Amino acid sequence: MWKTVIVESGERLTTEKNWLVIGSSGGETKLPIEDVYSVVIDNRSAAVSVQAITALTGSGAHIVVCDVLLGEGFANENYLDSNDLVVL
Repeated sequence: MWKTVIVESGERLTTEKNWLVIGSSGGETKLPIEDVYSVVIDNRSAAVSVQAITALTGSGAHIVVCDVLLGEGFANENYLDSNDLVVL
């Protein structure tokens, strides 16, 4: 299943083997890169490694960097099924 990852508090995105690693002060979250459909970075302090960008785009994932908070209603606006949404 493909997931859309919304990074609201993650500080760094890296890769480890074929996993996307989202690190923050609260710990790490790991997702298989082949399961990621898109990554929305909604945090000005996020750092994304070149390896993560290359791995994600190489697998066909989309990377969106935005400057506007999506808010709680984003998943409920028929854009995404809430089962396919990972908010970090």
